[in-house]
Amino acid sequence: MAFKPNKLKYTKYFFTDVLVKRPYLTEEMIENVLIHFEEEEIQINKRISYFGYEPNLKKYLRVVVEIDKNTNEKLIHNAYPDRTFTKKKRGKI
Repeated sequence: MAFKPNKLKYTKYFFTDVLVKRPYLTEEMIENVLIHFEEEEIQINKRISYFGYEPNLKKYLRVVVEIDKNTNEKLIHNAYPDRTFTKKKRGKI
């Protein structure tokens, strides 16, 4: 199955490295995580990680997004099943 970008924009790294290692990823999986994420984390390098459950994989998927400095657009940089993800416990207000 070939990856078919439709709605989202991606970094060169995503196509040259990520898809080579994870050819099972689909744009639908990535979009699903971005829309229905359970956690969001801003990394030290200013990339943003979104964590969401992907039923097709039966695992949590981490989708890493970076902001293009010239256009200010979100670009998908990485995506992978995250074996270390655990939901953060939120206190009641």
